[in-house]
Amino acid sequence: MRINLLTIGTRGDVQPFIALGRGLKDAGYKATLTSLQQFKSLAEEYGLNYFSIRGDYLELAQKKDKKFNPLKRIRQYKKMARDTLIDEWESIKNADVLIYNPAALGGHSIAGKPSIICPVVGDQTFWGNRISKLGAGPDPIPQKKLTAKKLSELIKYVTTDNTIKTSAKIIGKKIRAEDGVKYAIDFINKKIAVH
Repeated sequence: MRINLLTIGTRGDVQPFIALGRGLKDAGYKATLTSLQQFKSLAEEYGLNYFSIRGDYLELAQKKDKKFNPLKRIRQYKKMARDTLIDEWESIKNADVLIYNPAALGGHSIAGKPSIICPVVGDQTFWGNRISKLGAGPDPIPQKKLTAKKLSELIKYVTTDNTIKTSAKIIGKKIRAEDGVKYAIDFINKKIAVH
């Protein structure tokens, strides 16, 4: 079974996924970690397959320009996000299961595959509950409560339950058909018109 682990962030965001990937590999799964290029050697050090995605958000955020232009920075982020989403989508094409950190830009949007959410902080529990309510995965399991046995059971469950597989496929198709940029622009225009 091919499992893709998708995460973006700092080393602290990536290390738990490396440990998880190593555990999955030891349990007989084919685990691939998908993250930023800077973590490739670390993942490979632990024997994981690796898929590099473009985008160095931290570097861009810390960049000091003599003449800071916020519109230029927004355009840079926009291009970077587009490249990241393209790469994230490419990384899951051959996966049977996607396990992702909700901080990864497109994790919940590109899924279209059964999902297992292991929330750590912020709105991750919300998205895990949302995926469960939509029938595309089980209830979220906080990383503090995650064990190799529990994860193995969940992977088997999401890959063999036809209702979950069908729901995930339908949701993925609907999300890909949406024009999120148009909806966002319409929303912004309405809010601006109010003021």
